[in-house]
Amino acid sequence: MEKKYDSKLSFEVKVIDDKFGYVMIPGMVFSDNSAENISKIAQPLYDRIPKIKSSHKLEGWIIDLRLNTGGNSAPMLLALYDLLGNNEIWGELDENKKSVRKFKLVDGSYIQKSQTIAAITPSGRLLDQERVAVITGMFTGSSDEVTALAFKGRENTIFIGGNTAGYTTGNVTWPLPFRSLIALTTGYDSDRDGNYYPYIVPDIVIAKQDNFENLLSDANIQEAVKFIESETSKN
Repeated sequence: MEKKYDSKLSFEVKVIDDKFGYVMIPGMVFSDNSAENISKIAQPLYDRIPKIKSSHKLEGWIIDLRLNTGGNSAPMLLALYDLLGNNEIWGELDENKKSVRKFKLVDGSYIQKSQTIAAITPSGRLLDQERVAVITGMFTGSSDEVTALAFKGRENTIFIGGNTAGYTTGNVTWPLPFRSLIALTTGYDSDRDGNYYPYIVPDIVIAKQDNFENLLSDANIQEAVKFIESETSKN
């Protein structure tokens, strides 16, 4: 894992064994948080999934969040729009763990109340009923935990790997004198049903059996394939 983490990570979408879609999402840190810039970043990432879904008959999808330490979750979530569908996908809780806001995807737009945070132009059918395995680990942190949370409560979904980093709060920075900043926690992150997790515990725990050079030899991928194929056999 360390070798892959130390390499220059990029957003990957590919097919494994001619049957499984694989999406590797790296951290996404940038300073321009305007709707225009987020949409500009998200669209080419999203476009790679319709290209795969239209050219292959896949049994399911694997979302790999193991090496994503965070940044801005908006382009990550928009890139995964086909798999998340038109749904509320996560929320924020106050100090009493009561819901104060929900975030949702609607027709390619990422929305909080009446505000469109950013948007992509969707293409083709949704994949929101497809089997999905989400792989997490100790580097899965902050906004990437929000990306993982978006799949909590989704049907036909399993979590595999290790516990996430445990940065499941909303934070803002505030300027102070002498060019310093303070980070203020403004709420707790929740899944679509309002559940808070100090960190995300996978359904199937796997430790130190990663193989990014040969994904079919990676124990996390192997468990994902078992889940997808076992579900396939029931249909």
